Amino acid sequence: MGLRDTLEKHDVPIPDDFDERLDIIVAGLKKKPEFNEKLEKFKKQSGGAEPPPVAPPMVADEEDYLGPRLRWFLTAVTSPYARTMLEGIFMVVFFVSYLESIPLFGSILSASLDVILAGGKIMVKSIQ
Repeated sequence: MGLRDTLEKHDVPIPDDFDERLDIIVAGLKKKPEFNEKLEKFKKQSGGAEPPPVAPPMVADEEDYLGPRLRWFLTAVTSPYARTMLEGIFMVVFFVSYLESIPLFGSILSASLDVILAGGKIMVKSIQ
């Protein structure tokens, strides 16, 4: 079962020049000498579909279910700064996960994280 069969199985629309594009990709991945020639030839082709129409700007009206605060939250969460912050958090989490898999150091780190977690729970209970 090839890529085309998998795409057709999942009802993914396949362009007419799919075979040519796939041939160029395979040539590039295999570092064949004719890759640059094929790519330049493909870039010189013209035509294609028209770009999709641009959606009109959203106007706040009586049926605005999100509201301005939720709109601000969605804008903030999808901003590049939020993505960068999430990437940093995931980097730290996965790095600590990697450190925990190291035989001796991982056991000590895991135990210390458990103690910190338990201490945090005790502190929260004390404040309550």
